[in-house]
Amino acid sequence: SEGLRAKIEQYQPGTISKDEKIYFPTGFMKTDDIFNKPFNREGFFSENKLDPNKKTILIASHWTPTSILQTLGPALAKEICLNYPECNIIQTAHEKIWSNPVLNNGTTNGIGIPFDSKKLLEQLEVIENNHDNFRLIKTSQIQPLLASADVFITDISSVIVEYSIHDRPILFYSATSEAFTDQNTYELYKNASVRFSKINEIKRHLDNQLEYPETNKAGRKALADYFLANQGSATKASLDTILKMGRMSSRSSSNWRRAISLSKE
Repeated sequence: SEGLRAKIEQYQPGTISKDEKIYFPTGFMKTDDIFNKPFNREGFFSENKLDPNKKTILIASHWTPTSILQTLGPALAKEICLNYPECNIIQTAHEKIWSNPVLNNGTTNGIGIPFDSKKLLEQLEVIENNHDNFRLIKTSQIQPLLASADVFITDISSVIVEYSIHDRPILFYSATSEAFTDQNTYELYKNASVRFSKINEIKRHLDNQLEYPETNKAGRKALADYFLANQGSATKASLDTILKMGRMSSRSSSNWRRAISLSKE
């Protein structure tokens, strides 16, 4: 907890040093199901008309200017479809890719590259029509997709942390230290994944990761352990913390001082 307080103060000085706010690292409740609720694999693959007996490659893009879809467009998905007809291939993205009008107006994406998400969607749909093993899935609920994947290809996104719980291979697009404000976080991401920056690198890395999925196992565990407290029981930890704090009235109350004490344990 003290480590979390120090990190918050580093990036937002004064945020909690005056004890005006309290932070409890109770974990990420959304990930509890990974540990406690069996994934309905047959149901998922049946619903998406994919073969549950095949290995699955998941590609997930952020919406930011340096993301997979904004820089590579449909080219990565097409390359993987051509090279891995024996696998299920799923493409998804941050919902802003499909819904943000600023991204839909055909202007540059912030780094001088024209971006039209409507055209991109049409191009991905062409790939889907030409490859029976490819699915374009537009959803805000990525957890079932993560659970289905044997390999995860993504860019700079916190979803990597969620996927690291599954302890399966991660390919990290265009990962450089300049994109991170915290060097330790960069090292954790780097050690949990295999980095690539060009499409012609993808087959070599994918072949290796599919054959040797244990590569980077220790790095994936370190990433999950660093960011996710109370794995599998974050909901309980959150509720227990609220009950321990009790009812709050004001920052001058004894209850507030007790809560501050609890946050420093």
